[in-house]
Amino acid sequence: MATLQEQSGKITAAATMQGSTEAAVSQPLLLLVVFTAGMSGLAMEMLSSRLLQPYFGSSQLIWAVVIGLVLIYLTVGYYLGGKLADRSPRPALLYQLVAIAGFLFALIPWIAQPILGFSLDAFKGSSVGGFLGSLLAVVALFAVPMIIMGMVAPFAIRLSLGSVSNGGRVAGSIYALSTVGSIVGTFVPVLFMMPAFGTDMTVLLFAVALLLVAVLGLLSARDGRRSLPVLLLVVFTGGMADLAME
Repeated sequence: MATLQEQSGKITAAATMQGSTEAAVSQPLLLLVVFTAGMSGLAMEMLSSRLLQPYFGSSQLIWAVVIGLVLIYLTVGYYLGGKLADRSPRPALLYQLVAIAGFLFALIPWIAQPILGFSLDAFKGSSVGGFLGSLLAVVALFAVPMIIMGMVAPFAIRLSLGSVSNGGRVAGSIYALSTVGSIVGTFVPVLFMMPAFGTDMTVLLFAVALLLVAVLGLLSARDGRRSLPVLLLVVFTGGMADLAME
């Protein structure tokens, strides 16, 4: 009987340690990441249409392509985020993913320019295939970072979930905050940032916002400090890429 009680105590202690490890997350910082991801995701969607407008126009077809593909990316992100969060519910992993998304967003204007230039040449040469292919290629540049933006909310829900009894409230609060961020990301870049700074610089500013919250998250996470040098290298590389673009 004593042996069974000891084994039961060990199992309970292990479960408690696992739960405390998973719960070791700064809730205000996690909510800041959720808000920033929601804001940056919608901002990048608006900025992608602005990036395409000088070359492809702003017709309903262009908007349909952009919105449709972004929704596909987010759908994939929702699924992968929930699956990954159940497999490895570590705050540092979420912050690393956000850093990767910020880095990739920062590179988009730099990489997109040659593709957009090719689309203009294809249009002048009456190459419909090259023209449409360039459109899809540019929108595809947003695939990985937008998928990561979709992963943030389900991952944050998993990290915030203390018990099943408050699951609905936690999920509702996180998705509400993400949506508030999306509202900000819809109006702020269009009404203020793009007229003041231009499209490329606005993309860079939102990318930097993601990188900054990722750095804060990694500094606060128990196992995140080990990846901080890599993250700083990512920030440096992104800055160099944007300087080269200028």
